[in-house]
Parts: sequence; structure tokens; C-alpha cells
Amino acid sequence: MPTIGFMPHLIEVLPAFKERIAKHDVIILEEPESPHFMSMLEGEMSIEDYLQQTDPQFPEFAAILCEMMKHFLKEKKVFLQVDPYMDVLASIHEHFADGGSKEAVLQNPQMRPVYVQERQTTGYLIQFYHHSSVKPFEDVIASVLAFAKADAMRILLRDQMRALKIARLCSPAQSIFIETGYIHHTLYQELRKAVQYSFPLRVDYLLASPHKTLGAKRRNLSAGDILTLSYALGRELPLHRQQLLAARSLIYIKMIQKIEMHSRPTGYPATEHEILVNGLVDKLSYDDCELLFSAIKHRDPSSACNQVMSYISRKGS
Repeated sequence: MPTIGFMPHLIEVLPAFKERIAKHDVIILEEPESPHFMSMLEGEMSIEDYLQQTDPQFPEFAAILCEMMKHFLKEKKVFLQVDPYMDVLASIHEHFADGGSKEAVLQNPQMRPVYVQERQTTGYLIQFYHHSSVKPFEDVIASVLAFAKADAMRILLRDQMRALKIARLCSPAQSIFIETGYIHHTLYQELRKAVQYSFPLRVDYLLASPHKTLGAKRRNLSAGDILTLSYALGRELPLHRQQLLAARSLIYIKMIQKIEMHSRPTGYPATEHEILVNGLVDKLSYDDCELLFSAIKHRDPSSACNQVMSYISRKGS
């Protein structure tokens, strides 16, 4: 039975991922295809050179994972990179780099939906950056909602494309582990449709145990993730709730650490930090977020976190 494994790209999730690799024959990674992937796994290219070619968002995570996969390749495990949306996006970038026209992209049935979705989502992101520096808070919130809706549609399209490709690889008899991020809950729905509900899919949250132990809520999803997922799943929330989540997401992104954290024998530092930030943000009202947004928008995460904690402490006293 295929298993969809929801996991963040945190170094501390890799021990749990290693356990899942050991139990499955085929591991489907949430990555665009790289022509150098097998060369790296088979030792013909160094991991360092491979990562320079692929430029991963989380380089330490990727380096440790590559070492892990090289080890399991000796045990005849099969690793596949399956993320056709990102493959098409890369081909669009290459097309423009080679002097290709927009008209040719729009006439290409594979490129067109990805190009249109990316352009729309990027446009709303640029609008958000502009509004966050010069516009009143309510306009910033409106731009967050617009971006979240576009991003949700991008996630849905990406999951639809990925599900169709994965479905061709799946059968109930195969031991397949499908890696995906927490924000991609629509992959489960889309894959069930793609296999025509002919066999069940198992769902596995790799950090479920530490989340439970540490008291995480909502599988440790942030306010912005909840907002985006509500749109992707077609469960639009009341407007006041959308606005509150958008406001809280603005404070969250200023407080959260962007650096990769190494796990410790006694804990999960990145997960613990995310739980701390989510817990603080959950205590903020819309008006609280408006007051804090201007105060912390130019601060580093540690300073922003301290200021929010101090604000909450004063508010509660």
C-alpha cells in the first residue's frame, strides 16, 4: 500500500525519514528531476558538486539526505524525483534564458497553465511586498489574502500534476513512500482521484510523536499555512477569520528563524521554536497584530520574538 509521508524540510525529521526509507522499496521525492541525480547517488559526482548544481533551499538537510540515500542505494532501494510542476517551471526558465518568447509558452499546453499560475502568484507576492512597506494595515491584509488564494491554487495545480504522475507508478502491492510537505494536503485527495479510489492510501505524519509530546496544535501548522490550506481545500473561512489568520501570519514570518537547526539528543529545536512562535501568535488579536507589525517589521527574528513576548506579558498583566 502506498504511503504519503507529510514532513517538513527540517534536519530533525531525517531520523524518522530514514526509518521510513528502510521499510519501503520505492521512495518518491518531492523534487524536480535532475540529470545529475543518479550520478550523485552512484558516486560519480560528489554531493557537494550535485548540490551546487541543484541549489536546494535547505542545503544541510539536502546534504544529509543525499548521504542517506547513497547508503540505501546499496540495499536496492529505488529513489525517484517526481514534481512535474517544478520540471515545467524549470523548462520555462530555460526557454526564456534561451531567448524564447512568451507567445510560445502560452501556446504550449504543458507550459501555459504553470506559467499563468506562476505569473499570477508572483504578481500578488510583489503586490504584498509593496503594500507592506507603504500601505495601511488593512491593505496589507488584503494583499496577504490575495497572495494566499493564488498560492493555494498553485499548490493545488502542483499536487494535481504530481498525483497524475505518481498514480502511474502506484499499485496496492508496491511498497512506496511518497514524500511531501505539510502544505500539500491536497496531494492525498488528488492521488485518491488519480488512482480512481481503487486502493487505499496510508497517511504518515513523520513528526506526529514529537508534536504530541511537545503539545503542538494543528500539526504545528502556522496561521499562514491554515489560511492557504483552507483555500486549497475549498473550505473558505469567514472573512474575519481569514483576516485574523493573515494578520497573525505577518507576525509569524517576522519571528520565525530562517536558519537550519541541528537536532539534539534531548529535543527538536526547530519544532520547539515553531511551537513557541505559533503559541505566541495564537494569543494575538487583529488589533494586536496591527500594533506589532510596524514595531517589528524591520527587526531580526530573535528581536521580534522578544518584543512580541514582552507585549503579550504586558497585555496580560
